[in-house]
Amino acid sequence: MLPAAVEQELAALQRDFGYGIRGRITAAPQSESSAHATRFQLTTLEGVQVLVELSNRGFQVIEATAAAGQCLDSDTSAVIATVCDDAANGHVYEGMEALLMTISPGFCTQFHQRLYAKLTTLSDV
Repeated sequence: MLPAAVEQELAALQRDFGYGIRGRITAAPQSESSAHATRFQLTTLEGVQVLVELSNRGFQVIEATAAAGQCLDSDTSAVIATVCDDAANGHVYEGMEALLMTISPGFCTQFHQRLYAKLTTLSDV
């Protein structure tokens, strides 16, 4: 069972970023998490399954693979290469938004569409 704080954090990430990923954010097995960091998995809109570690330093990609049943087309391969480079370089992101903006072109598109819709609503007021 996950600590309550971890469950709350994963639920908040799902609520805030669920529009720009496939499925749900899920906790990684306990053996992959520690007292100082939590690991979770998500699948990008491009079909890349990403293992992310959340620690007091921020969000860090640990590994990336094609999601089960996902074909490795050129877009998916390019995303995996970008994510693997970040993982190899130990890049740490301050927030989930920055991580997703870097590793998922589909998330960027969804984010900008949502932002535009919100700004349009505000300008109509």
